[in-house]
Amino acid sequence: MRILVAEDDKTLLELTGAILAQSAQVDCASIPAQALRLMAAETYDLLVTDLNMQGGGDGLMLSGAMRSLHPRARNVLITGYPDFARALQAMQSTLDLVIVKPVGVDQLRSLPQLAESAAAKASHETGKHNLWSLLDNRRTAILSAWLKLVQADDVIGSLSLSASERLDHIEAILHDLTRDIPAPPSHAEAHGRERRAQHYKAEWIAREVSFLRRVIFDAVVSALLELDLSRLTADLFEMNWRLDAALLTSLRTFGLLTD
Repeated sequence: MRILVAEDDKTLLELTGAILAQSAQVDCASIPAQALRLMAAETYDLLVTDLNMQGGGDGLMLSGAMRSLHPRARNVLITGYPDFARALQAMQSTLDLVIVKPVGVDQLRSLPQLAESAAAKASHETGKHNLWSLLDNRRTAILSAWLKLVQADDVIGSLSLSASERLDHIEAILHDLTRDIPAPPSHAEAHGRERRAQHYKAEWIAREVSFLRRVIFDAVVSALLELDLSRLTADLFEMNWRLDAALLTSLRTFGLLTD
């Protein structure tokens, strides 16, 4: 087993590293940047990190990076805040085990086994979904919330359109967002042509997409404990890129933009 220990207290870092080195290969880092460089260069089975660290980063950031770079590695976080420990483990899918200071020698020696058993027991019950599966599972609720926003809008809501006419291509665009690989722009193209035939203005199309973005973010916030937080930031960037691409495609077929 190869272990990475991150701790800004050099005395504790040396002590923890020496104890764990009795049964594993151990690398030590005293600042987050050093730990990140080691993660990028080596393959690890276990991260043991303090929650609070000096030097631009903390244990949660490091555990997220480890989960992203080495998904099979286990992450153990050590904190001096006992009341915070349970909440941390419940909220962070990147953590397999949270230990409250002071940590005994025998507890340190058993960390590899503790990490494995904790991971098996939890089986990642929290943080098991990514953004795309969330959008797919909650598609009906997201579309319903979007329709309410549109119907409540002073301008778009006053248009004489049925719910199905409003939702048709929006539902298809949302479905495209749930795919692991970006979908071709056919639905966004159809959306622009349809809105032109319905005597829309270009700014109303942009408002529709902004409403869709808003209800997606509302769904994400309400489901944080179900999501894999180590992937969420990258997935949100990708989702925003896909929505922006769909908006530009719709505006192009609407006739506002030219290649």
